[in-house]
Amino acid sequence: SQSFLRCKEISNIYLMGFRNYETLPSYQKGLNVCLLPYLINKYTLNVYPSKVHQYLAGGKPVVSTDLPEMRPLEDIIHISNSYEEFLRLCDESLHLTSPDIVEKRIAVAKENSIETRAKIKIEIGRASCRERV
Repeated sequence: SQSFLRCKEISNIYLMGFRNYETLPSYQKGLNVCLLPYLINKYTLNVYPSKVHQYLAGGKPVVSTDLPEMRPLEDIIHISNSYEEFLRLCDESLHLTSPDIVEKRIAVAKENSIETRAKIKIEIGRASCRERV
């Protein structure tokens, strides 16, 4: 697309191609702010970008467009309603690096790990089965 081609021309954007999943955390260490810059449309109104928990697990600040599924995390991530606000929140996030904030992000990621979410779903399933009996 045209946007992708324009990105190739920007000096501080690096298109690195395919990387093995296991190596991704090492790349995240070099980021200052992690972004979820989704366009809001019929599809994204129902998307849940699970990568938000990977970002938080690294203790990084996150700025997202206003995805409905991200709203429950609004006390730990920044949610933007406009282009200008997205840029402002990115700038503000650069300074949110205190150990307390980083620990809170990591704690939220642990609460939402695949293992934790699976246990909750199993418990819901068990409770549902008990109700039927």
